[in-house]
Amino acid sequence: MAEYLKNVIKNEWEAKDTMTVRSGQIESMLLDMEGVDNVLSVKVDGKTGNCIIDCDYIPKVGEISG
Repeated sequence: MAEYLKNVIKNEWEAKDTMTVRSGQIESMLLDMEGVDNVLSVKVDGKTGNCIIDCDYIPKVGEISG
């Protein structure tokens, strides 16, 4: 997860005013983990769907539960 966020920063920070953290990418990473069969809901910054953030902020991994 942290590696994905690093890639978002690397690819979008300097080129754009905003960065998009994609919930679909997070779901895909979770499904690739051993023992995970299904993902019912992903929240980024407390909301479902993609999270668009200003490049003034640096995303970080918070709570992961399931």
